Amino acid sequence: TSGSVAVTVVAVVTNICSGVPAYIENNGYVAGSKVTNAGRQYECKEYPYTGWCNGAAWAYAPGTGSYWTDAWYDRGSCTARIAAETSNVTAEGDQTVEVVPNPATDVVTINANEPVVVSLYNSQGIAVMSNTKVEARGTLNISSLSSGIYLVKIDTGSTVVTKVLIKN
Repeated sequence: TSGSVAVTVVAVVTNICSGVPAYIENNGYVAGSKVTNAGRQYECKEYPYTGWCNGAAWAYAPGTGSYWTDAWYDRGSCTARIAAETSNVTAEGDQTVEVVPNPATDVVTINANEPVVVSLYNSQGIAVMSNTKVEARGTLNISSLSSGIYLVKIDTGSTVVTKVLIKN
């Protein structure tokens, strides 16, 4: 049996692909070209697969063509839910866990009442930092991470809190 947990989240739906062009069949794509299609972002693969990015849409349109995975990497959904900076999770005993500042560039502070174990996941769900011990009100260096949206999993020992972190 677990203690009660109250969750307050204010979310904003954002198009993280704004400024990325829509896919157009045979548009002269090269390795690294990014496009949007069917609500997701894709990146043209490197040589020798690059040529397929300009193939027929029925076969190679990213996400919808029969053989699109031969030509494109799926870089994730264009729609992200971003939790407001003020959202907190309160667990039994009125414990609040915060990640501040958010958005951040180099260092974030994990505000908790006790030491925690932190794991960080990129927007594709891949762990970029695992089981890092952080002291109560300790800092976490994120300067080596690429800009983007990350999920921060914070294990307090009695509960697991998940936060969204935006890295500038």
